[in-house]
Parts: sequence; structure tokens; C-alpha cells
Amino acid sequence: MTEDLRALLIPPQEARLRSRFNLGGVPLKLIASGWHRLVVVAPDRVFVFPRHQGEVPMLEREADVLSSLDLDFAPRLLGLHHDDEVSPHPFLELTRILGKPYDVVEASLSIEELAACLEGLGRRIAQWHQVAVPSRFNPRPEHLDAPRVSDAWTQPDKVPVTARLASESLGPHVREAPADLWSEALVPIAKLGRTTVHGEVSDGQFLVDEELRVTGVVDWDGLHLGHPFLDLDFGLGGYRICSRERYWAELRRRIWVAYVSERGATLPEWRCVNLFWCLLDATTLQGSGCADARWSKALADLSEATGDLL
Repeated sequence: MTEDLRALLIPPQEARLRSRFNLGGVPLKLIASGWHRLVVVAPDRVFVFPRHQGEVPMLEREADVLSSLDLDFAPRLLGLHHDDEVSPHPFLELTRILGKPYDVVEASLSIEELAACLEGLGRRIAQWHQVAVPSRFNPRPEHLDAPRVSDAWTQPDKVPVTARLASESLGPHVREAPADLWSEALVPIAKLGRTTVHGEVSDGQFLVDEELRVTGVVDWDGLHLGHPFLDLDFGLGGYRICSRERYWAELRRRIWVAYVSERGATLPEWRCVNLFWCLLDATTLQGSGCADARWSKALADLSEATGDLL
């Protein structure tokens, strides 16, 4: 019995898995860090199990997505299996992408190495944003958390009101809170065309090699048609990619430059993009205010971003 599989498979289940998929004698490793999945890793493939029956629809949706997604850095679907001798739930068989999860190596990276990783991620995001998928994937899956990048920020007709409300609430805390200027800068972002988005890019969902190149992206059950910034929200309250917040203005700039270079399209300039994220961070933190040490930096970043527009 492989010791670390005991949390998922009892000996007869492991024996059946090995027999059915010709895994006799090969090492198997259990990855149990995911919130929704348990993953058994073999040398050439992985098996993905839902943690409970309620997560089966997510698993089945990912199987459908991967059967249609043509990306060389996404796993390839080898099968959606139903075998009661292995598991009471259906499970996926996927090709294995080599590399280490970014969240395993992030703490050991210098800022320059970290920036290089995230530039690579920005280019990967731009690549899947240009991929067309069947229209059945357009709706946003219900299991995804509510995004920070909401309709209030990404629909042109709602931007003026959103900018005015942000100005009224943040005005007492920043040197200048010009609602009209903010609105003018945010409109080009709101007008961006919808793209194929992953839906929940986080630090455990992309892999890097020894040269810190992004070799793969996993967990595609949240794919849908949405605003491209949904996949770029790595700030306060969004999908966190690193804990070194003091560097985030520069890291986000480098991610954006890499993204733009790969998209090859006319996109908003960095001054507008920076304001968008600074406003989103400041409004996210406003409830906690002085109790959160990040509040003063968020306000300083917002003031600087506003000054760049004047």
C-alpha cells in the first residue's frame, strides 16, 4: 500500500486503480491540498477525484471543458471514469504536466525571479484569452465565488456611478478624488471585449519549470466568457499570487506589459489599468480602514495613480 494514498484509497481500491490503468509498480502520490479535489499523481498522468458528491458536477464540467480546450499547457483529458471498485464518484484521468506548483516555490524566489514567473503567467493568460470555445461554456459557473471585478466596474454604463461613489467614500482619505477623471480612465477598461477566462487563477493552479517558465495551468472547471480582468485580479481580496504586497504596483505593471505583448491587440494604457487596480484595492480595504496595515499603502498607491492621470 502506498502510504500517502490511505486518505483516499483503501488497499483494494488502489489495487483496482493500478490494475485497470496499468500502474503496477509505479510510484503514486496523493495531493490533498486542493479545496475541491484530491489528485493521485502517476509518472505520466494524474487522476482527479472530487472530495464529495456535491463536487461531481464541477468535475464533469472540467471534463467537458478539457475535451474542447486546445491549449498545449492545459492537461489533456484521457477519460472520465465511473468505477465503483476505485471510487463511489466519477474521476478524471488527465495527462500530467511537468513542473512544480508556483505556490510551492514562490517563497524561495527573489523579486526579479518572481516577476519573471508572473510575466510568463501574463503571457499564458493572453493566450487562452484568444481561444474560442463552444457557446455552452459562456455562462459563469455558479460554484465560482463572487468576483471583485464585478459588473459595476466592467460595464460602461455603470462606471460613472461607480466612480462617483468611490470618490465620495474615498475623498476624505486621499488628496484628490476626481470622479470625472476616474470615470474617464475606467471606461476603456469597461469596454474591453469579453474573452474566454479561466475564472479563478491562483497560486496553486499554475506550474513552473526549473527556469521558472510557466509550463501548465490546471483546474479549468470555472472557464466561461467574461471580462479579461477576471483572470488578472491578483490584488487585495482577489486571487492572491504572492504575499509581497509592497512590490505589487511594479509586479502588476510587468504582468500587464507581458499580457499586452502577447495579446497583440489595442488595449488600455497602463495608467488606466493601474488606476483600476488601485481603486479596487482601496475600496476593498475601506471597511477595515486603519485596522489593516495595508490601508495606508493602498491610499498612497491610489494618490500616485491619480496623479499620473492629471
